[in-house]
Amino acid sequence: MKVFGGACFNFSLKSIPGKIITVCEYVQEIEISLNKIHNVANIEVDYLEEDSYEDIELDYIRGDMNHGYGAYPQVPCLNVKFDIYLPYRVQSEILNESDSTLLTKSENFRVYIFETFYGMASYVEVLNCQEGSSGSYAVRVIRDFLDSEFKKIDTFLFFDFLGPSPFHADFKLISGNDIENKITMERIKIKGYDELLFNYNPNCFASDEDALSHIFEELNTELSYFYVLVSAKVRLMYRWEDIENDLNNIFLLEENKNSVSVFFRRKKVINAILKKIWIFKSEVISSSGSEKINYDSIYKRGGDVFFLQEFVDEEIESKYTYPVSDTKELVDFFESKNSKSIELFVTFITAVVGGIIGSVVTVLIS
Repeated sequence: MKVFGGACFNFSLKSIPGKIITVCEYVQEIEISLNKIHNVANIEVDYLEEDSYEDIELDYIRGDMNHGYGAYPQVPCLNVKFDIYLPYRVQSEILNESDSTLLTKSENFRVYIFETFYGMASYVEVLNCQEGSSGSYAVRVIRDFLDSEFKKIDTFLFFDFLGPSPFHADFKLISGNDIENKITMERIKIKGYDELLFNYNPNCFASDEDALSHIFEELNTELSYFYVLVSAKVRLMYRWEDIENDLNNIFLLEENKNSVSVFFRRKKVINAILKKIWIFKSEVISSSGSEKINYDSIYKRGGDVFFLQEFVDEEIESKYTYPVSDTKELVDFFESKNSKSIELFVTFITAVVGGIIGSVVTVLIS
């Protein structure tokens, strides 16, 4: 039996102005950094060596994956595998739970990180698993452990991840003696995370490990595409939050509308919001277009077996709806109101200045 959980992990770069490294140096830094963590062993890193001397810029400032930014760098065909030993005591400290409530039921784990066409697909396997071991729970432990450890070591990398990591399902692989296909999967809906039970035909695979490798190959495209959808949703969420913050600033400026400087500050904020709304609408259109193209390229091919389509469909259906038109109308209202205020202010100033000039001229003439 094999038990594992799904995730989206990457070793991302810290921003260092002016620094440029090669793909080879990036890969070496992954190995060096992992070797600095004494709980980590059996590190294996593979990639396309023909890309070894391609440049990667570290002054390319971007956010982390959990804020909707894609994996950076994304090295073609990068595969990282390593083992982690985490005593129950350490697991308890990481999750702030007692030993008796830990659902890993093991102290040994194996991490797999794959670069795919769509992005990163990752898994945490529970080694020496028992009945009741949870792969998704193991992802939580390993995620928090690596996040913490990479903050302690001297490296230009940081451990990056995109939620939900863990993927909201527990994966289990067993040998099935009475199946005709190479692999079958059953989604068992239970309280909490569903269980995805894989049965493999022992006549088609030499071992559990062989079957597990095949399942990873089958899952990688779907899992990485699922996280592309999540990333787009998260990115739009943060963009909209930025628009809402600017909108709140307009409301605050309304409270001081008698101040002369407010007219011009409000105009600046309004222009910024209108620009952000335009960018937001453009990104929604672009995201929807690429979503359909990618979905069709994955799921409308004949002959392939799919395991995560239900999850992908659920993610697409759960997209947020933003009040873009209503917000645009509200901002337009503030813009017209502000323009009218500025117009009245200019008229008033013109009248005052005109009156002063008239008085001065009258005095000079008399």
